Amino acid sequence: MKHLRLDPEMTIQLFQQQVEQVLGISVFVYKKWEIAAASDRLSEVGYNNADCQICIDTTLTVRDFETWMADEFHINLELCRDQSRPLTNKCHRLYQIMTVH
Repeated sequence: MKHLRLDPEMTIQLFQQQVEQVLGISVFVYKKWEIAAASDRLSEVGYNNADCQICIDTTLTVRDFETWMADEFHINLELCRDQSRPLTNKCHRLYQIMTVH
């Protein structure tokens, strides 16, 4: 089972590193309608819950995961293959796009 740790004081850069380590893909995090700065904190982009660890269901589609993070945790993000190209096929399941470590 894959897990992400969320902390309101976590920087966007640390969150991005964690997603890359856990899922093997990059992520853009948005602050309002712009890409958040690496030094911004999760609390600045909308996450105001307590420190928690969430289980990632790797059978979710990219679209479902992005929607779930926005609805449950108020973190607007977009998964990417690398730092410059967002995934365009949102129907792929997370396990289909994860790299093998």
